[in-house]
Order: sequence, then structure tokens, then C-alpha cells
Amino acid sequence: MKGTTFSILIFILGLVIGAIILLIINYIKNKRKEKKADSVIEKAKKDADRIKRESLFETKEEINKLKLEADKEVKEKKNEVKEAEERLLQRENNIDKREEMMQSREKNLEDREKTLLQKQDELQEIKEKMENIK
Repeated sequence: MKGTTFSILIFILGLVIGAIILLIINYIKNKRKEKKADSVIEKAKKDADRIKRESLFETKEEINKLKLEADKEVKEKKNEVKEAEERLLQRENNIDKREEMMQSREKNLEDREKTLLQKQDELQEIKEKMENIK
């Protein structure tokens, strides 16, 4: 009996040791899986950070590009407004010159008319004197 009991004890001990070994192997496998999962998560976080930085950089570049385009458009519009103002000033100056010329012509015409009226009056006086002499 001793031999059978001993065999049974060894068998049970073998089962217990086998179960412990299986538990240790499963524990080690789980730890490896956790470590691999942590590694994958860490890599994913790094990739996400890299993508975030790249996206932020691209966004800043786009903002800068849009700002430069807006500044360029504003500058062009200012130049257009300035040119329009200069054209308007030139037109205004031309109108002022025309007005001065018209006023000068009008004054000359008035002076001529006045002179002609004076000469007409003088001629009328001479004619009356001539008639009185006859």
C-alpha cells in the first residue's frame, strides 16, 4: 500500500506542480501580452502625437499662407483705391482748370462787349455830331 499511496502522492504532486507550471506559463504569457499591448499603446500615442504636431504645423502654415494672401489683397485694394483717388484728383484739377478758362473767356467776352458798347456809343455820338453839323 505504501507503494500505491506513494504513487498517488507523487501523481498528485505531479498534478500540482504541473498546474503551478501551467499557471506560471499562463502568467508569463499574459505579462508578455500586456507588455506587447503597452508597447502598441505607447507606439499609438507617439504616432498620435506626431500626427498632431504635423497637423498643427500644416495648420500654422495654412494660416500663414492665408494671412499673406489677405495682406496681399489688402495691399492691392489700397493701391486700387489710391489710383482711383489720384484719377479723381486729376479730374478735379482738370475741371478746375476748365472752370478758370471759362471764367477767363467770359471775362474777355464781357470786356469785348463793354469795349464794343463804348465804341458803339462813341460812333453814335460822332454820328449825332455829324448830323448836327449838316
